[in-house]
Amino acid sequence: MQSKCFLTVIFILFSTLTTFATTVTKETSFSINTTLFFDQENPEKLVGKWMMDGDDETYIELKSNGVAVEKSIGEPSERYWSVKDNKLCLKANQKQGGTEMCVDFELYEDTLTLTMKEMKLPYTRFKE
Repeated sequence: MQSKCFLTVIFILFSTLTTFATTVTKETSFSINTTLFFDQENPEKLVGKWMMDGDDETYIELKSNGVAVEKSIGEPSERYWSVKDNKLCLKANQKQGGTEMCVDFELYEDTLTLTMKEMKLPYTRFKE
């Protein structure tokens, strides 16, 4: 009789602890998984104008038609953009040589961080 009670108590404790551990894991996973990554099929959250933090004259505008307008020094230049293997790729048109540069990026809410040669460049979504 005592062994049945003991096993019942152990089973209830185990069930309670398992449920608690699952709940904590789910909540933790949700709060940690806040950085978004995209593939070629899903880049729409990148569309918009991104201003470089600390420099209002430098921006990248990623348009929904695949055109990117990039301005840092001088006049804005037009390129094409895409996402390949979780990298943001900017490709010059044929007049500009057609070269393509792909950089790592992270998107967290309204902050886009580009990583170029271990240097992180933060941009903030421009809101009109």
